[in-house]
Amino acid sequence: MSLIASEEHVVYCFDVLHAHFNNKPKPAITFNTTTKAPMFITLHKDNNLRGCIGTLSPCSLTKMADYVHSSAFKDRRFNPVEAEELQSLDVSVSLLVEYENGKDCYDWIIGKHGIIIEFHDDDGNNYNATYLPEVASEQHWSQTQAIESLIRKSGYKSNTITTELLESIVLTRYQSSKYNMHYSQYIRMKG
Repeated sequence: MSLIASEEHVVYCFDVLHAHFNNKPKPAITFNTTTKAPMFITLHKDNNLRGCIGTLSPCSLTKMADYVHSSAFKDRRFNPVEAEELQSLDVSVSLLVEYENGKDCYDWIIGKHGIIIEFHDDDGNNYNATYLPEVASEQHWSQTQAIESLIRKSGYKSNTITTELLESIVLTRYQSSKYNMHYSQYIRMKG
């Protein structure tokens, strides 16, 4: 992997959150931003997902603050993060690399690959969704369970997931360089 998520990236994410809660301007970026990458910012509180927003398209690392803000305050699945939660947060930066076309919806390895699925139903509605590389292993899912969950995540509402549907899925797999840090580590680093 040529692109590596780093401690510096996660420290910046916490700096962005601190600036938000203290009504200060967005902090200056001190890391290299010449490379573009797809990225996700994930927040956990007490080992429970608290927000995860990103992009599958390569973008400048200068957009990292936008994804931190979206993960913390605009993930529709959760209420916005409150200031008093900050001390309980883990923040992860995932930079996505090594995209490859899969031969079928099972052409990936749990714990190694993130996956993007794309398919359409008989009415011509298009669906797509992704899971980062760690999701299936964290949930203790088999490939079948992960694919079925991802189909549901895409918004597909039919009660039945048919063999024909599974065979129609276009799968893209990718890997991730991920760096994670708990708030207590961040505070120790900041002194």
